[in-house]
Amino acid sequence: ACEVATTHYDWNQTDTEKMIAQSLFADGAASIIVAKEGVWRYTQSGSSIVPNSGHLLGLRPPMEEGETIYSMTLSKLVSPSLYAYFSKGHGKDILKKLYNPRQAKPALAIHPGGPRILEAVGDVFFELGWPEDALQGSFDTFGQFGNLGSAAMLFVLANRLSQNDITEDKLITMAFGPGVTVEYAVLEHASLPPKQRKPLTAAGPP
Repeated sequence: ACEVATTHYDWNQTDTEKMIAQSLFADGAASIIVAKEGVWRYTQSGSSIVPNSGHLLGLRPPMEEGETIYSMTLSKLVSPSLYAYFSKGHGKDILKKLYNPRQAKPALAIHPGGPRILEAVGDVFFELGWPEDALQGSFDTFGQFGNLGSAAMLFVLANRLSQNDITEDKLITMAFGPGVTVEYAVLEHASLPPKQRKPLTAAGPP
């Protein structure tokens, strides 16, 4: 995955909301190996769209006179919309499919779309019983690199692996994009029995 957000920066932008949106994004690239066997395996994946959110987050090509670059939109309403979606809307049903509330809570790797987005999604998981620092890896990644778009989730995973702190048997990943779209997956340890599993290690992002 590769993100080159700086090619979309409008240095003449004066709209405050669009200026903030631009400031959150950064350039980055990352890759992952998907094989038949490994320490982690995908057990669930899917996507959905937050209703009536198409105008809140997007990137469109120049279409009006005087425009020379893509126009980015990241509304401050994305955060409350995600919170409502996962706490009251269809997103609540999605979360129920990703873990068993009677079992230990899975680790989390959430797309660092911005501090407000992480706070809103973090509040949902906290209300469901996750610890307050469950999204610390996402916050750390955002603080160090910003929102890396399509590459962001791999940076979060690399951060968590390099911290050597994933001791859970399951890991929930979740990313957000234009739409507002929600992409999610569940990964499970696959190579060792539960009693023999140890935290994984990996090199951090370049």
